Amino acid sequence: MTTLAADPELWSRRRWVTTVIFLVAVQAGLALVLSDRSPVVVRQDDGKFSARVITDPGTSRALFDSLAVGDPTLLTLIHPQSFARGRPQFTAPELPQPWDLTEPPHWLSQDPARLGATFASFLRTNPAFPVLADEKPAPSAMAVATALPLLDRESSLSLEGDLAARELRGPVKLPVWTNGDLVANTVILVSVNAAGEVFAPRVEKGGVAAGVQHDADLYAVGKVRMLHFKPLPATGVGGQSLSSGKIVFRWRTVPPASADGTTVPPPP
Repeated sequence: MTTLAADPELWSRRRWVTTVIFLVAVQAGLALVLSDRSPVVVRQDDGKFSARVITDPGTSRALFDSLAVGDPTLLTLIHPQSFARGRPQFTAPELPQPWDLTEPPHWLSQDPARLGATFASFLRTNPAFPVLADEKPAPSAMAVATALPLLDRESSLSLEGDLAARELRGPVKLPVWTNGDLVANTVILVSVNAAGEVFAPRVEKGGVAAGVQHDADLYAVGKVRMLHFKPLPATGVGGQSLSSGKIVFRWRTVPPASADGTTVPPPP
């Protein structure tokens, strides 16, 4: 007859809690008993410099040895068991040696008298002809037609806008300006009534403040004031009686004469 071993009795929750509290209390008590509860004392600096001189040779040597232990420059010294043992610190590096060969080297035989023979044979069979650039015929001269600008012989004017349908009473004579630079066109904004009278002429974009261009703009404004257009036929009630547009003066510019009597053309 066999008997089974009884299962160990399990701890109750109360027993576990009591054991844990007891261990925590024991640990806290040991920490309080063994800890140093003395107040922290801050070291006061008296502000005075002090130095100690060691006159004993043995003590001085021991102190030097203790400081040399932490010297990082000792890593550059030669160690007795290193690869450079027994040699000076500064020696010429050894050249790398080839690996050991199993048989002696067999050098290729070369006749010094035949050095360059292959290249000399190549030059004999492949002659280099010089480039004869002088034998080429000279290029023929090209006839370049000179394109002269189509410039008006005299200054002129044109009508734009609503004024293009109106007619002047007579031809308008305009001067030719003498200047080293080209005189730009003058554009006059103007209105003309049904009777052909001109109102409020003004230069477009304000004109130029000084110089020959300024004189040309002033002349154009004065010329427009003296222009007379042909009257419009009667169109009845509701017909248009005022025409607005532009009068463009295209000036002819001639270069001034130089000291020797020749004329210098204006820049393009």
